[in-house]
Amino acid sequence: MIKTGNVKLSAPHQTFKELQALCEGNDVAVDVIPSGLIATTAFGIARFEEKGTSLFFTINSENANQCAQLVPAVVSALEHCSGVDISSLVWEDTQTDRRPLHNFRELIVTETEMLSPRMKRIWFTAPNLAVYADELHLRLLFPERQREKIQWPYYDATGGIKDPETDNPISRRAYTVRYLEPGQDRMAIDFYLHDCDGPGSQFAKTAKSGDVAGVSGPGGGAIPTASKLFLAGDETAFPAIFRIMENRRSSPPLKVLLLLENKFDEILIPEEFKEQVTCLYRSEGQSDDWERLALEHARQNSGGYSWIAGEKPPARRIRKAMHEYDDNRDNYRVSGYWR
Repeated sequence: MIKTGNVKLSAPHQTFKELQALCEGNDVAVDVIPSGLIATTAFGIARFEEKGTSLFFTINSENANQCAQLVPAVVSALEHCSGVDISSLVWEDTQTDRRPLHNFRELIVTETEMLSPRMKRIWFTAPNLAVYADELHLRLLFPERQREKIQWPYYDATGGIKDPETDNPISRRAYTVRYLEPGQDRMAIDFYLHDCDGPGSQFAKTAKSGDVAGVSGPGGGAIPTASKLFLAGDETAFPAIFRIMENRRSSPPLKVLLLLENKFDEILIPEEFKEQVTCLYRSEGQSDDWERLALEHARQNSGGYSWIAGEKPPARRIRKAMHEYDDNRDNYRVSGYWR
């Protein structure tokens, strides 16, 4: 799916410098070309080129779900660049102001369960959840305060996401669908409760039946189906890793490398998968070993696909090393889930 647009540009050198820094700061791969740059994201490819006094951009996504994530990401990046007149931004197809977010639903909490001292499962209900069945990730929207009527973000005429003028701010974060029961309009999300409370942890710690969150998406994470698959991650990646494993029960065994806080957290590993996983523990000083082994296994996974996720600093180092080792980014994905 291809979309094109343009915006007026007054300082191209500075704009491209800032755009490159923004992309790299958000773990987006960048290739510099003579007329601009190309950004390869989880949602598709965005190409930015200077032409006269304008910046032209083309996005190429596999489907409408990914396109719906990439368009506002491009707009947000341009809004943060000097030398760009964002009010002049136009797309080839007219964008309607105040459109609801892609596949937006208002979710209602129905039940909660503590899986471990730091992992909490929350079940939500909403109509027509089947649209979230085929990909790993979606965007959850958390209001700062629970109210009877909540005003949610929307798309404006540029295609960007705008927050309503309200004293109840909304935060957006990516999460993994753990279980989905579309026939019963039920969906489960597992929340890892960090010490430093982000909006997701804050919501999860106090969530109770009847509380409300929002959801949009999906996008940015197809479920890997390669026959030769290597998975690695810490606790924040467990929902995605176990969903991937459940999706391929009839496939050949795979290598899985997990980083846990301590051995008590092994309770989070489904019994059917315990023989397939290798566990390392922060409490035993094995974080560096996990990073080293994750990179080694990914490099040795010739002809297969490697999926790695966890804390951002080690994820960035692994991604950089993999880019230098294998320039075919279709062979692996490395994601920073938390800072």
